[in-house]
Amino acid sequence: MENDYLQSIWQKALSSYPKAVHFSERFFAQLSDAYGHKDRYYHNAQHIGKMLGLLEQYQAKLKSVHLYYLAAFYHDIIYNALRTDNEQKSAEWVAADFQAMGIKKGDSEFVQKLILLTSGHAESDKILSHEEALFLDSDIQILGSEFYVYQEYSKNIRKEYQRIPELIYYQKRMAFLKKMQAQKRLFNSPEFKKSYEKQARENLDWEINDIKTKL
Repeated sequence: MENDYLQSIWQKALSSYPKAVHFSERFFAQLSDAYGHKDRYYHNAQHIGKMLGLLEQYQAKLKSVHLYYLAAFYHDIIYNALRTDNEQKSAEWVAADFQAMGIKKGDSEFVQKLILLTSGHAESDKILSHEEALFLDSDIQILGSEFYVYQEYSKNIRKEYQRIPELIYYQKRMAFLKKMQAQKRLFNSPEFKKSYEKQARENLDWEINDIKTKL
């Protein structure tokens, strides 16, 4: 994650907290280590950079945009393909780091809430604010990416789950994709829905059909 863009956004996000300057470099290095792990084929620094770029694009619609930046940086800091509590563990990491950096409890809790929301992308009954919708949609924009980008994403997700036997993986992946496909909308904000919904539907259809040939 040694990237000028990521570091500039990191510093911008922490600029409101005077004490944080003493921890900025060390905690950025920890983030870099986490997202640079050899098993991170998709949930890596490139994903964080893409998400931050989208949040920057809509920053005028996000109050306290620096908190959304911080949530993006931390939302996948813990990522183990074999566990189901990654978001909870990532939120706990935030609590510890923010306390050390002197970030007020209310801001810490706000960021933790955003991170925990990312565990429910396949839940269509969530009631979200427009800001929450933009944050979650920026996390899953890859679904509506160009076809060749989506194909690469699909391959990289499989690599992250390479320890899971092929049949089991594809059965579970199929179940997830069909749950997503059954939702009335994949993106919760009107901005993302307009830009990416149609392509995302086509990408999901392709992957579902591709998996059928493997089962």
